[in-house]
Formats: sequence, structure tokens, C-alpha cells
Amino acid sequence: METLSVKECIRVNSRGLAAYRDEYIDDALWVPVEGPFKIPTAKKVVVVDKNAPAVIKTDHINIGDEVNIVSDNGRVVALGTPKQNI
Repeated sequence: METLSVKECIRVNSRGLAAYRDEYIDDALWVPVEGPFKIPTAKKVVVVDKNAPAVIKTDHINIGDEVNIVSDNGRVVALGTPKQNI
């Protein structure tokens, strides 16, 4: 099995994330999490399944609309802007 290279860590870091190679697991990175932060409220929502990358339900959304990303248990987890119409 291949291990993560320093080059891959640099690629993640170049996207604005601080990522570090795990010292015990060769093929893992860890990313420090900051927060909690207050998430602004949007008029539209996208409900997602946190166990599988899937949209469960959504309002009619257009490119550029601000939306709240809501977990399937009703918790607002993010504010986002769609890159395609849903």
C-alpha cells in the first residue's frame, strides 16, 4: 500500500487547509478543526445525509443562492453557494 507523500500534503495546504501526515497511520492526514462559529441563516436549505454524500431534500435552488446545509437530524452545519442548479 502506498503512503501519502509530502507532495500530497503540500497540495492540500495550497488550498488553504492546514493538513499534516499522521505519525502512526501512513496513509492518513489530519486537519485541525477550529470553531464553533456562528453560521449565518439563509432563506433556502439543502438537507444532506451525513453518513453518505447525498442530498435528501432541497428547496428550489439556483446558482449563486445562499443556502444552509442541514443534516438529516435538523442541525445547520454550513452556509454555502451552489455551483449548479438543483
